[in-house]
Amino acid sequence: MPQEAENQDIELELPEGEGDVPAVEVVEETTAQQESKKDELDQISDSVQKRIDKLTYKMREAERQRDEAVNYAQSMTQNNTTLKEKLKNSDSSLFKEYDNRVQSDIDKSKILLKEAQDAGDANAVADATEKLSRASAEAENLRRLSAQQQIREQKLKKFLSNLISLLYNQNSLRLILKQRLGLRKTHGLETTKR
Repeated sequence: MPQEAENQDIELELPEGEGDVPAVEVVEETTAQQESKKDELDQISDSVQKRIDKLTYKMREAERQRDEAVNYAQSMTQNNTTLKEKLKNSDSSLFKEYDNRVQSDIDKSKILLKEAQDAGDANAVADATEKLSRASAEAENLRRLSAQQQIREQKLKKFLSNLISLLYNQNSLRLILKQRLGLRKTHGLETTKR
């Protein structure tokens, strides 16, 4: 008997409007709404991920530029130090050579003057006196050049220090402005030119 019950088809007639069809449509509508919400969330998620990627890129780029600026400033400082040392060594050897020559000329002139005075030769005394005065003028010139060189070195040190500081600050300022302008653009704010 259980097999006979299975073979029988039961048909029920429901009054119009009470069928399962509308319920199926509601389920289909909610499924369609869920799909559209899911698509919308996926789009929002994609746009948020793109924005995060863009901000991350900007942050990495700012870090790279900052590191590059620091490395550049350090290399400029190192080059500056090397060049200053070379210049100082070169100038110092030139000044020593010049000083030695001037002192040698003064010593020779004094010896010539003493010999001319001992010999009583007026022309030799005049020549020796002239050579001694030239050597003394050269010594004064050397003293003046040394003072000027020291002033130039101090000015050069100050200038290079200011230049390096300016380059570092300018690059830092540029990075800060780029970051701030970039953030304004990403937040939808307009920037105005002044």
